[in-house]
Amino acid sequence: MATISDGRAAQFLVGLGCGLLMWSVGTACASELKAIDRLPGSCEESPFGPGEYQRDLSVGGGKRSYLIHVPPSYRSGERMPVVLNFHGGGGNPSSQVELTGMNDTADRAGFIAVYPAGSGRLKKFLTFNAGSCCGFARDQKVDDVGFVEALLDDLAKIVCVDAARVYATGHSNGAMMSYRLACDLSDRIAAVAAVAGPMGIEDCRPSRPVPILHFHGTADQCAPIAGGAGKSKDAGTFRSVDSSVSQWMKINGCDGRSTISYQKANVTCATHGGCRDGGEVTLCTIAGGGHAWPGGRKYPAEKICGGTLSQEVSANELMWEFFERHPMPDRDGQRPRDGGRRVEPEKIEPERP
Repeated sequence: MATISDGRAAQFLVGLGCGLLMWSVGTACASELKAIDRLPGSCEESPFGPGEYQRDLSVGGGKRSYLIHVPPSYRSGERMPVVLNFHGGGGNPSSQVELTGMNDTADRAGFIAVYPAGSGRLKKFLTFNAGSCCGFARDQKVDDVGFVEALLDDLAKIVCVDAARVYATGHSNGAMMSYRLACDLSDRIAAVAAVAGPMGIEDCRPSRPVPILHFHGTADQCAPIAGGAGKSKDAGTFRSVDSSVSQWMKINGCDGRSTISYQKANVTCATHGGCRDGGEVTLCTIAGGGHAWPGGRKYPAEKICGGTLSQEVSANELMWEFFERHPMPDRDGQRPRDGGRRVEPEKIEPERP
């Protein structure tokens, strides 16, 4: 199947950066996906109902793509929440579907799951430009924020989207990309849940407080919780999780007090409240946890990144509960739709690890 050995493949993924996903993860069958070649005039006119779809679109002169999972509860013309789920560095949308099992959560909870594809020289080994990470996308300065803007515009004609309930999550490099969207696209992303990846940019100026949920294993050797280079050779130096969380506490105007909002076995979630406009910041640490998706289906990078995959908490379920509490705030009685991407409020400097 592959022309390089498992060992060399693993080294290659480490070089690419943060996702470290093995060949066997991306097992989605192409025959199950329906290609969307022609864009409907509006979501109300769209023939695309519940099912699995692949969509290619032109962005900045190049071709980008994403996968869509529409749950059985979707009805044409009825607006539904969306969760953007970004793969890690060296991964791809199909690998993220398998790693996280989020389609099952989407079916139970009633949201549309969307898996954007990063960019790279090889079709299956992709990265996002989250600032300091990762690989091809970072080095080529790919405008992935612009890609997500175009994706959301495109998606809104395929399915009817509740624009006040569009959320972002991701693993590793994908978590870092979610953080970047919280900074640069806060007029369209209501809240963010990051898994095993810290902030990748320092200049963060969202137009409003953005609720943040972060999951991180204390034994993660690829994106260390304390920051540093880790084992991801081409990913650069990671910021610490404390630095990332502290910056968002300042941005969101939190009062510094925290409460334990979840505790089970090796998992502890501390929620920082008293934030402006309900912009709470929650950090869930997994003692002994690795570079894994809590409650996920597999941990392909265990031998490289260390730690374990915890089943004591489901990142999917906990983040969906978090997302449900945090739709986009109304402005003058109107739910925000399209708007300018970048704003210039006061700059808040991050704390150094």
